[in-house]
Amino acid sequence: MLHYIWRINRNFFPDFQDLVEKLQITSREIRNKKIDIGHILKFITWTLNININLVKIIYRPTQKSGHKPFCFSYSFQNTLVKILRTPNRFKPIHVINYKKKYYILNEPPVIFPLLLKRVNPQEKLTYNTISVRADQILDIVKRKTDHLSFPFTINIYTSYASIEKTSKEIGNNMIGQFLADNTTEVFHVFLTPDPEKSNLIRINALETVKGSVKFDKHNLFANTLITEGNKTVFSTKPKEVLLNQKSCICDHNETQQFSPSQRYRNLGIFTSFIAIKRTKLFILHSMFSDWSKP
Repeated sequence: MLHYIWRINRNFFPDFQDLVEKLQITSREIRNKKIDIGHILKFITWTLNININLVKIIYRPTQKSGHKPFCFSYSFQNTLVKILRTPNRFKPIHVINYKKKYYILNEPPVIFPLLLKRVNPQEKLTYNTISVRADQILDIVKRKTDHLSFPFTINIYTSYASIEKTSKEIGNNMIGQFLADNTTEVFHVFLTPDPEKSNLIRINALETVKGSVKFDKHNLFANTLITEGNKTVFSTKPKEVLLNQKSCICDHNETQQFSPSQRYRNLGIFTSFIAIKRTKLFILHSMFSDWSKP
């Protein structure tokens, strides 16, 4: 993937190492291989502001006709990079995942992948007999709401990958909100972007999301950095054990052990030699003393 990004964007990164250094947090060589591919793609899309789409093919066999109709589903996409951080700095990349193999499309795709499983995205929805169009939802996400008027609040959600309509992850991925005064009615809408065009989306209504939280736009680009290297378990050093102060330091067991100095390696040998020499002199002196006696 990185080599492909580099090849089609050589005007930004003359050398491949330039691209690597742009994405590296530190110069560590060890990487945590347990990191999910989705987290890696999030980091790449945020850092480079590049539109990357991973699309997989899903077969839906039918027993009546005997053939296998299929549909396209998102394995990964970054809605905010496509819609809010435009224009994107680099050329978009479209990858098809088929039978555990990845194929990069050189031409823009003419498909609209599903982001909610087992539902078809719509261009227009109805809530309390009032029509809500996809272009109006897109304006809310882009915070262009001066021309809009709804008697109910609209919460807008999305996802990085194809998920179930009842998934609890949806509630954590709010990307826009239209607040209506003097009402408790909330319409929950799920947004699916087009792989190529930033101003084209499809929408679906959500019934399982309950309550209404206040949208915080500062959480949109909250991106957790990839942890580099394997997890290190830090152990604190034990506290120094002081010598037993109740007795003389010379009587302590550790002081009785002789450790030759690295600087004066022959110090112990020299001391022993002097002791031996003195012993011989004492013996000789005793012998001569005995011979001098009558």
